[in-house]
Amino acid sequence: MASVGFSYATARLHARLAARMSAQQWVQLEASPDLAHALQLASRMPIAERVHRLNSDSDVHVVEDVLRQAFARDVEEIARWCPQTWRKAVEWFGLLPFLREGAHAINGGAGTDRARGATEDAVTWRDVSLHWREEWDRRASLCRKPGDLAAALAPITGRFLGAEAAPGNAIPRTLGWTWEAMEQHFLKVFRMYGAGPVSVFAYLSLGILDNERLRGILVNRVVFAGAA
Repeated sequence: MASVGFSYATARLHARLAARMSAQQWVQLEASPDLAHALQLASRMPIAERVHRLNSDSDVHVVEDVLRQAFARDVEEIARWCPQTWRKAVEWFGLLPFLREGAHAINGGAGTDRARGATEDAVTWRDVSLHWREEWDRRASLCRKPGDLAAALAPITGRFLGAEAAPGNAIPRTLGWTWEAMEQHFLKVFRMYGAGPVSVFAYLSLGILDNERLRGILVNRVVFAGAA
């Protein structure tokens, strides 16, 4: 598989992209009055596999854990589709949306092995974010044009790392992006770069956005039900 570069990975990702949630499906899901209705709708949508372990009694922690595990499985599968030399970079990128959880776990004295592995000896958010950035830069240096990769991913790295860990002047241009604007950015990047690492990480960024949006919908329904 590695001998064909990223062709295999991007072919699989094009198929997945065609099966993503549509704008109309997101609107329908967001209109759900409660968790039970949201899960019933989701079971007939492209996200069905992500939510099949949830039910109307699931609490916030269960929702977050199930979605985190689903995203981690996606990352691991996509990494296997990529050339061997890039698999560790894909896995490392997949930690990005969970770094703050890792920092909180370390400061609180508890956490998952995944969180501990991502942050190792770090004890503050600044340490965690800089550690992730330094290791990411090392792994992403495999790219022929690392500057293109950094610019393409600036909206998502800026969203999770903030300005302190950002390369150059990338962050001021990306702060405050809406979900829709970020989605359009990564769709454009995915199609622009063809069979290569930039497209793979653009697709992973879309996966992060989708997971974030789904988490927000489901968690809000759990919280509102508890407050009723």
